[in-house]
Amino acid sequence: MSISVECLHRVSCNLQDVVADKSQWRRILDEIADATGCIGVAVLPYEPNGQALIGSSLEEAFRAYFAEGWHIRDTRRRGIPLQLRGFATSDDDVIGDDELRKDPYYNEFLPTTELRWWAGLGFSAGPAMHCLGLQRTNRQGRFTAKEKAIIQSLSRRMSEVATLSYNVERAIIAGSIDVLARMEVAAFTIDRQGRVIASNAAADLSLGEDIRVRNGKIVIRDHAAAIEYERLVRQIQYLPEGRSLNAGVLVVHRADGTDLLLRALPLDGAARFPFCGAVAMFTMTELKKPAAPHPLVVGKAWRLTPSETALAVQLAMGNSLERAAEALEICKETARTQLKSIFGKTATHRLGELIALLGSLPAEPRPPAPLANDPADTQA
Repeated sequence: MSISVECLHRVSCNLQDVVADKSQWRRILDEIADATGCIGVAVLPYEPNGQALIGSSLEEAFRAYFAEGWHIRDTRRRGIPLQLRGFATSDDDVIGDDELRKDPYYNEFLPTTELRWWAGLGFSAGPAMHCLGLQRTNRQGRFTAKEKAIIQSLSRRMSEVATLSYNVERAIIAGSIDVLARMEVAAFTIDRQGRVIASNAAADLSLGEDIRVRNGKIVIRDHAAAIEYERLVRQIQYLPEGRSLNAGVLVVHRADGTDLLLRALPLDGAARFPFCGAVAMFTMTELKKPAAPHPLVVGKAWRLTPSETALAVQLAMGNSLERAAEALEICKETARTQLKSIFGKTATHRLGELIALLGSLPAEPRPPAPLANDPADTQA
């Protein structure tokens, strides 16, 4: 037997180290590998797109495992039902020798690595299930029934530690985004599937009909912004460790004419949480409507007609020409004609120039200057 019961017990006692410092997972997995006579050990979520924890000797093999989609086609996933019932599983539980000689996973993927034999142990981490996968080379040999029984004894301890880690991670995330709320920064975090893990009070105030949480995911009414958000979530989902996102600010147009800016901040390396699944934080910034200049001021400044004045005020409030036309209940062609007239009277040529000019006007008319003989100016 290749398993050292004494060493495995020692590793079990040290498992609590990962609760305070999640960077210790790699060390723990390597110690489990040494204690069980394996080339390496990995923690894989039952959900195919979840976050994995990989032992140091398995990095190259599992990079190909995920990149080539074997995590979805892995024949060993057949062992999940047995693992859910509390049993440790091995190759003998998921495939027979005849099928093994033809199976793509065993004959296409495994030969490109040093890996050959496997044992899996299911454990819970909060609401999710994971598999502790022990990998052996052909030389190290298959797992025996006796070895599986010893490995199975780790299940309860793994579940205790992983669930405690999950709760600590949730508390850290909640605390982080609550700090941002005190700085008046709206924020929420998502997992690899785009599900919202936590949001702060400032984010909750920004949510409404235009952007809301439905079935655990962000839903955006603005069609173009919704497509861009989904693309951004997919990009985060498959973002390699250490790579930058290269994404700009996502602008969500809302029905009231204001915009909401979303910025994605991937949680990478030490900032990533393996069991609660947080992979990104989004911050939300509301762009308030600019104060509109007073219509009387606008009209008198350039001798605009009442209809031109109304259109100019709408544009100064940040509305597009189309939205301004809708608000004034005029057709787009009429709005364009009025805009050309406004350009001529204000000596501007572009909408940006016009809006900047209108923004320089006061929101209220200035009171008239007092007359020289005004009694209010005389002293008693």
